[in-house]
Amino acid sequence: MKNWILLNNQLTIHYFCNQEMVTSIRDSLTTMTINTNAGNTSTNLQATLPGLGDVWFDNKGMVNVLSLALIEDKYQITYDS
Repeated sequence: MKNWILLNNQLTIHYFCNQEMVTSIRDSLTTMTINTNAGNTSTNLQATLPGLGDVWFDNKGMVNVLSLALIEDKYQITYDS
């Protein structure tokens, strides 16, 4: 799953774990704690996703996820629900 990017309609952040998909991995001044069905994890790293901007980064994660809400803020999305 580290080679996939999922689009999630419940997530409020962009979260990546594959360092080959992002650039400029760097320390953040804040820490993001993510609560999932697999437990809680925290990261203080951010990275840049080319073409989109800043994302939270944790190389111990299991999946790369984009927030539908944040994508809708930047781009027009059309989908059939």
